[in-house]
Amino acid sequence: MQIRAIKRDCFRLSGKDEKVLVNPSKELIDSGKYESRTVIFTRKEYNFLGLTFEGVVVCGPGEYEVGGVEILGIDANGEGEEVVYVLNMDGLSLVIMTTGGDSLKDKLGEKINGVDVLMVLPSKEGILDYKSVLEMAKKWGVNYLVPIAFETENLKGLLDEVDNEGLVPIEKIKIDKEDLPEGMEVICLSVK
Repeated sequence: MQIRAIKRDCFRLSGKDEKVLVNPSKELIDSGKYESRTVIFTRKEYNFLGLTFEGVVVCGPGEYEVGGVEILGIDANGEGEEVVYVLNMDGLSLVIMTTGGDSLKDKLGEKINGVDVLMVLPSKEGILDYKSVLEMAKKWGVNYLVPIAFETENLKGLLDEVDNEGLVPIEKIKIDKEDLPEGMEVICLSVK
């Protein structure tokens, strides 16, 4: 599977058989450049597609399955405004979430285990609660921690904590279930 940063907090998951766009803009969908049958929105306010999109739009809590990709949406704030997604794609377990605090950590604790890739997007305020994120990543046995679309200042604490201050953001990463790292590796995705 490949994870590619496209715009600020928009990225694409490309598996063997399916592609999933996360948080695309209207312009990106209209351009047709990044084809996908499935679109996921992590916040209700991002969803501009409504019923006009010919693919599958996932924007809210629930269980979904599209072309062999299993998607579980978990309400992150009790109001359905922000959703954490757990995906199973190409044999990999991925979690897509915005950074949260202790309430999110407590809520997800029992529902998520054995995560290969944890993708973290900025909160509405653009803040990275790296201590909470690292605690969840360690608890879930994350192999790749992938912060996406954070400003350098917001990443500094996380990178300092994992002794990787000089980490350079990349545009895409290829992940293979058979070649996961021992322990946790941090990879920053950013649009170049």
